[in-house]
Order: sequence, then C-alpha cells, then structure tokens
Amino acid sequence: MQNSNTGHTRKAVFLDIDGTLIPQGQAMPGAEDAAAVELTHNAGHLIFLSTARSLANIPPEFTAAPWLDGIVAAGGAHVLLKDAAGLTTVYHTFIPVKLLSAMYELYERLGKWCLFEGETDLFAVGRVTTLLLPREPLALEHKNDFVTKYPDTAISKITMEGDIAAAERDMFGDILHLYPQTVHHDGIIRGESKSKGMLMALEAVGIRREHSIAIGDSANDLDMIRAAGTGIAMGNACDELKAAAAHITGDVMRNGVAQALRTYV
Repeated sequence: MQNSNTGHTRKAVFLDIDGTLIPQGQAMPGAEDAAAVELTHNAGHLIFLSTARSLANIPPEFTAAPWLDGIVAAGGAHVLLKDAAGLTTVYHTFIPVKLLSAMYELYERLGKWCLFEGETDLFAVGRVTTLLLPREPLALEHKNDFVTKYPDTAISKITMEGDIAAAERDMFGDILHLYPQTVHHDGIIRGESKSKGMLMALEAVGIRREHSIAIGDSANDLDMIRAAGTGIAMGNACDELKAAAAHITGDVMRNGVAQALRTYV
C-alpha cells in the first residue's frame, strides 16, 4: 500500500509499552519518543500498541491519543482497531470464569496479590503494591465475584506478585503461559501471542507483513519481533530478544523508540 502523501510504502509500527515506549514505573513516554511517534503517524504510517496489558490497564492518554491506529492488548488476546467512532474489537478471547474462581482461592492461600485485567476494569486479590496502574482495582471479596457481582466482565490477562510458584504452574500452566518480569509475572492465554494479534491487525488494515515494524524489550515480544518485517530490540532488551532482532536501537531511557523510527521508518 502506498502513502499517497509521500509516495512511500505505508508501514505499520507495533510498539510495546513497558520498557519500550515508557521506562518501567513511569506513566508516559519521554517528549522525544512521543514526538517521533506522532510524526510517524502524521507521515501516513500506522501506529499500534502491542502490550501484555489488558485494555483497562492501558492509560487513557494512550487509548485517546490522536496517533493511535490500533491495539494488540493482553499479549494478543484482544485486538482493536481505531476509527472515527473510537476503538472497535476485531478479536477477543478470555480466561474461563471457572478458572478465575480457582485463582482467587489460590492467591488467598498464597498470600500474594493477583491483578485480574479486563476490558473496562481491573480487579485484585490482595493489595497491588508494585505496579503503576491507570485506575484503582476493584477488590475481590469472594471466589464467585465474577459470577455474582461482575458476570459481564471478560478477563483476558492476569498479573501476579513475585516469582512464578509451583502451585501456579500446577493449577493453570496448561492454560496460561507465564512470563517472569522484574517484580511480578504475567499470565497470557496459551495460543495467543503478540505476533498472532499483529498479523490480525495487518490483515484488517491491508498491510503486508514485510511492511511491519515491531519494537520491544522482553521475552513476550520475541514472537512479534521474529514475525515482523523488521524486528527491533531496545538497547535495554533481554539478550534473547536482541539475538532474534534484525536491529538494536537505543535504551528506553535514551529515546530508543525515536531513534528506531527515524532510522527505519
């Protein structure tokens, strides 16, 4: 697809959020990265967020940004496109309610917090102390809350305190892929991935895979980096991701996203 304004091939850029677009523990990107993203969008290219966060865990400053064209959320379990009417879901799958009840009991027993991430709200067992969240989680009080109090809620991803416990692998290791992070770990539905969501988004907007660019920093970006036409690892990325990427850009604290967009888009 040609960009009629420039004559250049239109590209789709998929940006991870944490550790890529924003440093861990910060709410928004730096001014240089933000300006580069907006400039890329204004030049006719498409900008997608590709994140392990569910839609409810993405700051509204991102979802309402004029440069946003779509989101691959919850590690690929939720794909949305943006148009004049707002964000529209093109694909969504979620964790079975029966498993959510078992998870509640598990984290009550372990004494660890667990964040249940939905489309419009966040829910928690225990007090979430190490994550910067865009909204206060609703406190779960009973294992059946998702049946009785929140029956219309779809949970597409969970985030759990600390290291991965053996009890977690035993209970839902066949259903969720567990990704360790610095002070927590993520649970992504097996069979879903950022690369799968990226390919769905590309098909929906009519851009070929070879014209896609993906930028990330962690293990849950690995399949996306490998599947993109151009896979770029942040300077602060894990070694495995750097080895798989076609290019390595600057650190998240040194405007790595802006450097990559200027060079490759």
